[in-house]
Amino acid sequence: MTLHVFKRKITKGFVIVFLIFYGLLFYSVGKYEPINKLFKSKVNSIQKITNSSLEKPLPYADTQTPEVIGSHVKLCANTVYGYQLAYPGDWFTTYNSDDQKCRFFAPYSFVITKLVEDSFAPIEIEVIPPWQWENTVKFYENPNEFYNVLSSQNVEIADKIVKKIETASTGSATIPRGFTKVTYLVLDAKIPLRISYVQLESTDNVNGYKDDLKQIVESLKYF
Repeated sequence: MTLHVFKRKITKGFVIVFLIFYGLLFYSVGKYEPINKLFKSKVNSIQKITNSSLEKPLPYADTQTPEVIGSHVKLCANTVYGYQLAYPGDWFTTYNSDDQKCRFFAPYSFVITKLVEDSFAPIEIEVIPPWQWENTVKFYENPNEFYNVLSSQNVEIADKIVKKIETASTGSATIPRGFTKVTYLVLDAKIPLRISYVQLESTDNVNGYKDDLKQIVESLKYF
């Protein structure tokens, strides 16, 4: 065998090996390509389902909404008269009997006095018998020996028409002269309410308490 013939055989051998190698390579790619496509299709489907779930939560999913009650307020209810409300989270409320639940509020701890007619908490709620509603409105709308009327108006709060009356103490009773009192008279067919803030100290943050009072009235619901 001459050197020339030997080189020709070697060259043919390399060509054959090269063709076999590429044939196997293309066969493998063609064989697994459907599997790759199927895998990619599954991944894309899972991604679409995940994105859809994030955009449209399931009905039972634990999601937050603007209506969730914040941690800065507390809830209370009076089951005797059938109402509930929210009050500032750093305030206190107490009672001696079930009918006194959710009726007295203060930014400090306190006890209910024997004479609940005396003002001992800055914000208090009184249940008004329906047949006494008109007389109650007249009493608060007109000046008397205890308070001078500064303003009286009908306001809409949480879809309720409420009578808002602001007065100043005359000093004739236990409340010092000039101290502020704001009263919301909430008309209801069964349980009309008087929700009031009365200034008890000269150091009271009157405007802040007025805002707290308004938020309490806004949160009021009957059940």
